[in-house]
Amino acid sequence: MTIRSVRCLSRLQTGQPVGIQIVVSSVRIVNARSPAGKREYEMRSLAAASDAGSEMPYIDLDAYLGEGGGARGRIIAAAARLFRDRGYQQVTMQDIAGAIGLSKAGLYHHCPSKDLILADIVGLCGQILTRQLQTAGASDGTPRERLHRFVVTRMETIAQYQDFFTIVYQERPYLGTSTFGSIAKSAEAYRAGVRDLI
Repeated sequence: MTIRSVRCLSRLQTGQPVGIQIVVSSVRIVNARSPAGKREYEMRSLAAASDAGSEMPYIDLDAYLGEGGGARGRIIAAAARLFRDRGYQQVTMQDIAGAIGLSKAGLYHHCPSKDLILADIVGLCGQILTRQLQTAGASDGTPRERLHRFVVTRMETIAQYQDFFTIVYQERPYLGTSTFGSIAKSAEAYRAGVRDLI
């Protein structure tokens, strides 16, 4: 079931009866016992939690950059190369596991789904650009020099993490609602930071 909106229809302080309106856009039965159904159920639960206000559990940029981010960082880097070369839909978890020398079960231990790997990539892109903006904004010099430094370092940053940024643009249709919402928030904060820099 996909819940599009929930609205409270009562005024508790006046003693009127409580009523809740729920608008449902679709209902789908998922067999949580099958591996595919279990993963889908887990993703829908995660998306529902995120839509309710919690943040997606992105990998932290410092954790990713430190020692390559460990196993999860290697998984993200390998998946990014595969997603960029073959497209998100054509890459399987088995492909990702094979690219880094893990069994499929070992991969699932670190990353429970391909959707979460994509969400990590999107989250890292936001963190990378935010860090680049903060560094350029905190540098010495005139406003013109800081703006020049911002433009140059942004291009260098995008070139350095080209796999990640290419994926964000080419795989946008496959981003879940909660991931896309998180991107929109990050993008607005980033644009506000750029306006402040200018």
